[in-house]
Amino acid sequence: MKSRLKLGKMIALFALLFALPLVITDRYFQHIMVLSCIYVILASSWNLLAGYSGLLNLGHAAFFGIGAYSSALLAMHTGLSPWLGLFAGAAISAVFGLGLGIPALRLRGPYLAIVTIGFSEIIRLVSMNWVDLTRGSLGLSESPPDADQTVGKPEDGVHH
Repeated sequence: MKSRLKLGKMIALFALLFALPLVITDRYFQHIMVLSCIYVILASSWNLLAGYSGLLNLGHAAFFGIGAYSSALLAMHTGLSPWLGLFAGAAISAVFGLGLGIPALRLRGPYLAIVTIGFSEIIRLVSMNWVDLTRGSLGLSESPPDADQTVGKPEDGVHH
């Protein structure tokens, strides 16, 4: 009974979050809500890894950056819809996570923390110094195509 009530509350919360942009049209407030949701996801991943499993992983920012850069670069260079880029960025970040996780999860204690913070630092240095791809400290300035007008690759300005 308790779990059914909890599931009902979660469904109601998600329905409210999905309907919120239809009610609130202020772009600034929508931006703040999106950032809040992103931080909730990061906090939940930290809780899952450190809270439940007891592993100290300091590489969350690296995986967040890999996914964000992958999504944005795919949208900019291939014209991929940001909605599809979202899933592509998550998949690319998951591949990096798997590549680091297989050898690193055999480590315990401070050694796992050292490896993950080292990986995070490597990703930071690569993103700052690979200027041809990431534009370094200037960041990406082109905006991706509108999410609501493209499903895949835009075709000669035809809106879907």
